[in-house]
Amino acid sequence: MGSRVLDTTVINVKKSEIFSLSVDSSPDNSHTDQLSVALRFMEGFDPVERFLTFLANVGHKALDMFHTIKIFLAKVGLHLKQCRALSFDYAANMSGKFNGLQAVVR
Repeated sequence: MGSRVLDTTVINVKKSEIFSLSVDSSPDNSHTDQLSVALRFMEGFDPVERFLTFLANVGHKALDMFHTIKIFLAKVGLHLKQCRALSFDYAANMSGKFNGLQAVVR
């Protein structure tokens, strides 16, 4: 059921043609660090936000997180060139102006 929901969400994002990427990292109960990935996009005239997945965080360096996100988006058929806005938490490895994930994605 989860893959069906993901597939339907990706189809709707592709119809919208552009999206906003929201990524946050946090540990779960077992202390495994994960990246949560959500997208914002338009369905007709309505803005919607959809959670896509949790990804295993391969490290706290911006390039490591970037590659993880890029591979996931490619796997589901989305491209960063369609991304028009970014949303991250305020940790330096996420939103750092010069070498955080936000800077790498841009």
